[in-house]
Amino acid sequence: MARRRASVRQGHLHLIGTYTVTAADVTAGNVTNTGTGDSDETPPDGDTLITPVVGSPALNTTKALTSNADGDASGTVTQGDVLTYTVTVTNTGNIPLTNVVVTDSLITPTGGTTPCASVPVGGTASLIGTYYRVTAYADVTTGSITNTGTGDSNETPPDGDTPITPVVGSPALNTTKALTSNADGDASGTVTQGDVLTYTVTVTNTGNIPLTNVVVTDSFDHADGRHHAMRECSSRRHLHADRHLYGHGG
Repeated sequence: MARRRASVRQGHLHLIGTYTVTAADVTAGNVTNTGTGDSDETPPDGDTLITPVVGSPALNTTKALTSNADGDASGTVTQGDVLTYTVTVTNTGNIPLTNVVVTDSLITPTGGTTPCASVPVGGTASLIGTYYRVTAYADVTTGSITNTGTGDSNETPPDGDTPITPVVGSPALNTTKALTSNADGDASGTVTQGDVLTYTVTVTNTGNIPLTNVVVTDSFDHADGRHHAMRECSSRRHLHADRHLYGHGG
């Protein structure tokens, strides 16, 4: 407490000093203090001033992949895995935040503290949830899972965090070769000398990602050096590509 003593016949006596605004003042929303004058001849007289203090509300949102059930034990995120995400909102300002809500449109909530009526300075609100079964058509084909977790409060604008979780595909193909027709020149109903045979070699994309530069070959050739082939590529549901090699032998 600052004091100044002097003899004043007429006029004014001043006390000038400084005060540093504290976190408690910010939380309270004001600085309240009384200045008092006193003398030998009078009772004390005081004046209480309330000075408003403006806080700086702020929050920060982080979203993280916190676990993977990893059904195939691959050590990576692959089709069919069940992922758990945690979205954490931290009060990074200097006043309490009210009605703090954490949201995420991707996950199914399984835990956390949201919504919170009030979060103190440095405190957190959280949302925990699972993303059930990484899908082939969307996640694997894209190669990642991208989604935003968001935190909001009455005092702040929304804040989001968008992590990108890589998804590993499982490329695979299967090849089959079949005799698909016989010109059967002698009408014997069997394969005999001089018959012209047609074979089909089919390669099927049995994985869960598109395959590129798919090539089908056949080492079979004719004794007279003649080789006739037709090639055709088709796709199934964008993911499963078949490639055929039609060859004629005889």
